[in-house]
Amino acid sequence: MLSVARIVAVFLSVSALVAALPADISERDVQMDARKPKLAKVYTKCSKKGVVALTFNGGPTGNTDHIVQVLGRSNAKATFFVDGAGGNIESSTNSALIKEAYNAGHQIASLGYSGKSWTSQSESGLESDLAKLDASLQKIIGVKPAFARPSDGKTNDDSLQAAYNQKKSVALYDFDSKDGSSSSDAIEKAYQKVADKKPSNLLALNHETTDIAFTVLPYVIKAFQDKYKFVTVAECLGQSAYN
Repeated sequence: MLSVARIVAVFLSVSALVAALPADISERDVQMDARKPKLAKVYTKCSKKGVVALTFNGGPTGNTDHIVQVLGRSNAKATFFVDGAGGNIESSTNSALIKEAYNAGHQIASLGYSGKSWTSQSESGLESDLAKLDASLQKIIGVKPAFARPSDGKTNDDSLQAAYNQKKSVALYDFDSKDGSSSSDAIEKAYQKVADKKPSNLLALNHETTDIAFTVLPYVIKAFQDKYKFVTVAECLGQSAYN
């Protein structure tokens, strides 16, 4: 039989060993955490209830003014994800369209200057691409977007680290209107199906590059406006729109 003194000694030894473990584990965890890349936060849905955030990729285009006018008639706000090269934003006509949307209270966000897939670019390449669009928008409207998204909706760690380095949050979506490949009737039905389900909120993808984006828009507004407020992405997330 173990003596009392022996039992006490064993207990103290075990206690000392256990007490030492948390510090060792904590230090190792800190070291491992320091090596982890810092990734941009990714949002796929709104956090506020009773709101619809319509987003439009790929502009500015000849449709931008029409979209802004239709939204304005219903006092609805939206978010425009700008494509620097595809939207030819250095032209006086297209820079004026960006200003029109911004001055009307809509949010201007980023697809990057090239509009290329984020996952096809290196971390440094994407970081430069985002910075180039920031610089252009700074000249046009005096602000740098706090939100960006890849044109194809695909991300990886390198792209999210590049977005983080450029102080961007990534706003994806929980509904794709498929306006690039569907008829007006099909898009209207898809939106109506969502409206019938009465979601708490909606973050929807559309494109400025298709005529359907604005021909369907009056129907979409009518389907949701009685019970929802149309807001920007930043508003639906309770975040700042610009850095």
